[in-house]
Amino acid sequence: MSIFNGVAGRRAEKPLGVCYHNDAGGNSCNKAHYENWLPGINPANGFAHLYVCSDGEVQAEDLDYKAWHCGNSYGNTNFISVEICQSMGDEAQFLKNEQRAFDLTAEWFKAYGLTPDRNTVRIHKQFSATACPHRSVELHGDGTALQDYIISELNKRINAVVDVREVNRMMCFYKVKGSNDVYWFNGKEVRKLTHPDQIVILNRIYKDCYGKEMPSYIFETSAPYHIRLIQACNGAVQK
Repeated sequence: MSIFNGVAGRRAEKPLGVCYHNDAGGNSCNKAHYENWLPGINPANGFAHLYVCSDGEVQAEDLDYKAWHCGNSYGNTNFISVEICQSMGDEAQFLKNEQRAFDLTAEWFKAYGLTPDRNTVRIHKQFSATACPHRSVELHGDGTALQDYIISELNKRINAVVDVREVNRMMCFYKVKGSNDVYWFNGKEVRKLTHPDQIVILNRIYKDCYGKEMPSYIFETSAPYHIRLIQACNGAVQK
């Protein structure tokens, strides 16, 4: 479940690309800040699909729905949006947030079959009069210079050769009988999934690496192996 629950309407077609934003927030504008702040705003004043912070991400809207993110009807309708946060804070941290945003949005390009180019990679100021994404412009150049930088970063990820020897093979999806919630064990920790698209893209990557579907399980509450799995993940590292 997203924060804004489709308030801007469902997108009729697949997105044409991704629009990149900077939040103009300081170091304190972390994941907890956006989790607390976003539910109380008037969405008509603007919101993005995803907020990428130093300590994690906040999914404000599902990707199948539009967001009011760029002050332009065409851009809002056709482009998914990512807010690279803490852009008024520490430069090194902002650059890490940028890299994380590129990691995540590269998966969007793959999931929707999009090729990064100057038509599919857009920045906020190309849709309306604004300085956004101000910090990315300052660091990498304006207009097409910034677009080309983002395109290059996306292509590094999309065209990367996966060495399966470096991928943790011990992954699975699971549900607990009586609940519709889906969990993903990534080899190190268990995470609750919040949208069917997350299952699709995780399974696609796993299948691309190993040629088969990711294993999935339904655990009984009377034999709580899911609890034992979480306990094993949280156990002390033995040296």
